[in-house]
Amino acid sequence: MPCDAQKRGEEQAEDDSELLTMTNAVARGASNLTKREMDAFYYVMAYGRVAHIADVSSGGKIMVVKIQIKDYLKAMSEKNNLKGVKTKINKSDIVKDMRDILKDQGTITYRMDDGTIAIALCFLKVLVRKEEIEIWVDRDVAALFWGLTANFTQTQIDRIIQMRSRFAVPLYLNVMSRAGRPPHADQFVVSTMDAKAMFGLTKDDYMRKDKTFNRNGFEKKTIETAIAEINKLGEVELRYEKDKHMFQNEKGENVMRVTGYRFLWKPVAKMVPSEEKPMADVIADKRGEMAGPTGVKPTQEEIRKEFLGDDANDTDPNAYDNEEYFDK
Repeated sequence: MPCDAQKRGEEQAEDDSELLTMTNAVARGASNLTKREMDAFYYVMAYGRVAHIADVSSGGKIMVVKIQIKDYLKAMSEKNNLKGVKTKINKSDIVKDMRDILKDQGTITYRMDDGTIAIALCFLKVLVRKEEIEIWVDRDVAALFWGLTANFTQTQIDRIIQMRSRFAVPLYLNVMSRAGRPPHADQFVVSTMDAKAMFGLTKDDYMRKDKTFNRNGFEKKTIETAIAEINKLGEVELRYEKDKHMFQNEKGENVMRVTGYRFLWKPVAKMVPSEEKPMADVIADKRGEMAGPTGVKPTQEEIRKEFLGDDANDTDPNAYDNEEYFDK
């Protein structure tokens, strides 16, 4: 019911959970993570605080990030999912989640501005201590989530944790990365192969033994499952249509064939749209805990220079209108 969804959306708008921020390229990318692994990865990228930077043997630098175990357990255990069921976990579950990410070589895949397909490891190393978890994150991966000045998507981390289907998260992030942005702020189209990739599937998934595509099964178990969960969040009313085009068959006859999917939505509650404006002005406040053991909060310029390798002398964040500067 629209009224119920509206009420739910307003209640969630007041939620004080941490915002998860990522570059639009990652929001529209893919991962090979299970739902539990997604929860763990995105929680770290939302709540993780940089303790220090360490050099590795190859000459590169990694971010040593820490999160408190009690906070992680609380976030994962006490939040009802969309079916109203609480998931209870303990420290051994944390170890399993982190081990699974490393064992399965958890990756994110995204397209860079020049068309290059980038595949990056989520974590390089994890230490589960008595009261905190220490995660080693590659600096290039950190740059995709922290200190962004343009072209980023943000949502509350609780939204991610609430969803139970691993297919709902990438579709939700795709919608959030496009919400409120021209030219088509309420829809996007993907090919069937790109839809599979978005959901973390291979080209062989949902293929029958006779090499034909089980489109009906694919749609019901991935697209329709994901849409049902996203709509329960109460932010948008999302639906999909088959994207069809005319082709000639082997007999020379014109036939309509499904080539992909069009996802369309309309807002139900006030959405947190993807941003195309500088975020540098709020970095120091948002990530004040990045001070680490010294207790001294870094300035905006220090965050950009020390943590992201940016030029601290350039005080005009508006100069960066895309993600290219992360590669400089």
